[in-house]
This record gives sequence, C-alpha cells and structure tokens, in this order.
Amino acid sequence: MVYHSVPSNKTYSDHMTNFELIRTDISKVFYVDENKIIDYVEATQKIIYPREVDLKRVEMIDLMRKQGSNMYHNGKILHIDMVSNKPFIHLVKSDEPRDILE
Repeated sequence: MVYHSVPSNKTYSDHMTNFELIRTDISKVFYVDENKIIDYVEATQKIIYPREVDLKRVEMIDLMRKQGSNMYHNGKILHIDMVSNKPFIHLVKSDEPRDILE
C-alpha cells in the first residue's frame, strides 16, 4: 500500500487535470433561423451511464457554465463568448453575435 500526502499550502499543477462531471456530445444541431441561433440539439450525456437528451439553447448554456460540465461537437469542446453582454456558443473564440458550430 502506498500513501501520498500533499502539504496543504502547496499545489502541484502539473499533476492536476480538469475532470468532467458531465460530458455532453452533440449529434445534431437545429437552428431557429438561417444558422444564426441554436433552437435545440440532440446529444448524449455521459455521467455514469450514457443517456440521450434534447437540450434547448438555454439549457446548453446553463450546462456549459457549470463547473465540470463540458459540451462537445464533432469531438471539439464548445465555448461561450459574451458579445454585447449576450452569450453565444462558439467552436472557437469569436466576437460574432451568432452561434457558430462549424
């Protein structure tokens, strides 16, 4: 048996990784109008057991803001960018006022 102790006043960032409490993989995206704003997505959530879900845009943003909750589309993690104080979902950082998943 091996015991490891870490002094309470030290951190070891090279040993730490970001863990995921919930992983959401998007399979289909449905837009409200001409590919500008997401209406809802079909996705698989992996907690302990995978489950199929339909998420509205508001639910996606809420999940993405929670610690340990990552959302993926085509294997790439999605990001929330604030543009004019409004959240938009982007695959890469952008200042465009629309959701971009391509």
